[in-house]
Order: sequence, then structure tokens, then C-alpha cells
Amino acid sequence: MKKEWRGIPVSPGIAIGNLFCYTPHTVHVEHRTIAAGQITAEIERFEIALRQCRKAFERTRETAEGVTSKVAQLFDAQVMLLEDEILLDEIRNAFANRLHADD
Repeated sequence: MKKEWRGIPVSPGIAIGNLFCYTPHTVHVEHRTIAAGQITAEIERFEIALRQCRKAFERTRETAEGVTSKVAQLFDAQVMLLEDEILLDEIRNAFANRLHADD
């Protein structure tokens, strides 16, 4: 089956190849208040999510490394953000300072 797509050209001419169709989406983030007694549990949930993200980035990096080292370096940068203790401490402190209902 043949399909024809029209769009905004980046350069003149005809292109034959794979098509990437970008569809923007909205991410819903649940905002909720936690009690002071739940802060430790929420920080643990955060730590678990960090570990899961790190593992996912490392797996993807291994795949990307087969494509090009520059792509793999993008994932290295993402992992470095997940290991930035200054940034992570700010996030952990936000749980204690702004997210509980006892203020």
C-alpha cells in the first residue's frame, strides 16, 4: 500500500525512506498533599523511580552505543542528571519543606 505525505520541506527534492510522525502529548502529573508521616515513604518511592530510570537509560544506552557513540553520550548525560546529588537533595528537601499538609 502506498501513502503520500505532504509537509513542510526542509530542503528541496523528493525523499524516500522511513517516516517519523511526531504527535505531541500531554503528561498528566498528579498533584497531591502528603502528611508529614508519609515523607519518608515518598522519598523511598522517589529513590525507587530513580533506580528504575537509571537502569532504563543504561539499557537504552547499550543499544544506542551500537548506532553511534554520540547518541550513547546523550544517555550518559541523562544518567549523570539522575546521579547529581545537589539536584537530588533539592528534590528530597522539597518533600519535607513543601509537600506536607502540616504547614
